[in-house]
Amino acid sequence: MKSSQYTTSEQAEHLLSEISRWPGRLRELHERLRPRFARPEAFQHALRYLQAILSEIPRKNGWQIAEHARLARPYGMQRLLSRAVWDQDGVRDDLRALVCQTLHPSPLMPACASYEPLFPVLAIDESGFPKRGRHSAGVGPQYCGLTGRVENCQVGVFLSYVTALGHALMSLPRGARIRLRDGSSLHRSRLCANTNGMPAQ
Repeated sequence: MKSSQYTTSEQAEHLLSEISRWPGRLRELHERLRPRFARPEAFQHALRYLQAILSEIPRKNGWQIAEHARLARPYGMQRLLSRAVWDQDGVRDDLRALVCQTLHPSPLMPACASYEPLFPVLAIDESGFPKRGRHSAGVGPQYCGLTGRVENCQVGVFLSYVTALGHALMSLPRGARIRLRDGSSLHRSRLCANTNGMPAQ
């Protein structure tokens, strides 16, 4: 059966050219975040961590990430995520600004006066991840959309910023409220109400 989408050699070349620039762009982004880190070690570990997360290693645990980063032990990566001093809110804000700047159409693009643009849009999606163990936050027998049945899984809710030029996952700022369909709202702080980071309800 043929795919409904065809890729010409010209499109493939353009795509491969774009993909080949990703490592350099990741380094540029990393350099842009330098002021948010108190120590150079944490700053370097942040790049190695991102490279490992974006890699094709099958499991993204501390040891696997450390091996990908050519480190003998995972302690530096664990320290980055638990005790290292860096401005997490500042990094989030910088990334949000970069996403908005990248995905917004140029003001020089022609606009039709009668056309009301649909974008940008925030899309919320729930995704289930099958899990073998029970040690991750929120793991338990529940419906998993990926497999279409009730099984041991973890469910994540993701916020995506969508424009006509693309989309990116976003994080809510401190103090943000999510407006629910029934008209009520949920404060971001309630999402971190108890020790395992899951809502109390």
